[in-house]
Amino acid sequence: MVPPNPVNPPISIKVKFVHPNAKLPSQTYAHDSGWDLTICEVIEKGGDVFFLNTGIALEPPTGFYVEVYPRSSIFKTNFIFANSVGIIDEDYRGPIMLPVRYFGSKNGQEEALQLVGQKFGQIIIRKRVEASFYQVEELKRSERDQGGFGSTGKGEKNPKFSLPDRREPLADAIEKFENLVREKFIKESISPLERRAFKFHNQSSGAGPVENKKIVRKANQQRIYKKSPSPKKKP
Repeated sequence: MVPPNPVNPPISIKVKFVHPNAKLPSQTYAHDSGWDLTICEVIEKGGDVFFLNTGIALEPPTGFYVEVYPRSSIFKTNFIFANSVGIIDEDYRGPIMLPVRYFGSKNGQEEALQLVGQKFGQIIIRKRVEASFYQVEELKRSERDQGGFGSTGKGEKNPKFSLPDRREPLADAIEKFENLVREKFIKESISPLERRAFKFHNQSSGAGPVENKKIVRKANQQRIYKKSPSPKKKP
């Protein structure tokens, strides 16, 4: 029995058993965030996908919902959650099923049956927030702006490869991007000596993209020629 928390008083959640082997969600330690779910039945859905029946249905209080997550011990098995995170809405009254996918090399049905009677998933109680959405023409600019998909965690932001401003003409943005790609390719493809010669050639003759490609191609051919091993002499 977990003692009550005076800071966050507990809420009451009604639980209905829909399977004879069902068990109440449980916690091991007083400060656990989730409640463990025990598997009581396996339902095969085909394609190495199985529904793990917990045998319980919930009735959260008004203003709350439930999220279903795997337990950390799932790494010991060859199963993953097929739906990542499950959402149990406030008005859902059906049994809680854990959809999993088997990726092992053995018989998936037999492996899934071994989970019966074990704690496999866990639920976390969340407070539901009421919200409304409305359309606007512009959003308030921020320091991050449109940076996403790994834009953080790489040190200082590189302004060269940030997304162009929405007000910038598309043609100018494309030309700028092509110049950046061309410059990056040249820096990584030729030696420092060849790079200085390339820079001087650009400044003195105003070479365009075609001339630039010829210089890079010639530099690459010279490098390949230098690195190519000499043919062995026949005895």
